[in-house]
Amino acid sequence: QYIELYANAWLMGQGDLSAVVSLPVDPHNSHFEVKAVLSDTPLTALNPVIRPLANVEIKSGHLTRMDFTMVGNNSSASVDMTLRYEELKIELLKQQVGGWRERTGLSNLVNWAVIKSDNPDERGPRTAQTTVERDPYRSAYNYVWKGISAAALQTAETGVAKALMPKEKTSDREK
Repeated sequence: QYIELYANAWLMGQGDLSAVVSLPVDPHNSHFEVKAVLSDTPLTALNPVIRPLANVEIKSGHLTRMDFTMVGNNSSASVDMTLRYEELKIELLKQQVGGWRERTGLSNLVNWAVIKSDNPDERGPRTAQTTVERDPYRSAYNYVWKGISAAALQTAETGVAKALMPKEKTSDREK
């Protein structure tokens, strides 16, 4: 038994968002589902949300469509996302007294080597499937944000950053 919430919104005054949230009635059942579609949105409209949460600002880009599904419980959730966009460029930011400052060199490097500017590209569309763990000391909004941001990053990144990261060292106990 679930309560279903159907919502339609004009996200940040610029994007058409439709969502269905299914929440359990029984307090012993923690299974939930979130399904959302966002279409035709300038990605820069999302900066008021993204900037304080990720220290990143979207410089340019247009989201043509995002299909998002998150299914989970109190501890973890699986996320599926298809994020179609064009001409994505980001700025990495550093907070200073009086506001934000762009980390120009790092931003240029990330846009060149780490971020795919379009999805689909010449290889076709990229989709994301990931799992996120819930921090029990944070809000439900934070839980959904972790799912959205993890899937969006998985869709937009080239894979170069992961290849350059040093592998975790194995401790003596694990050998």
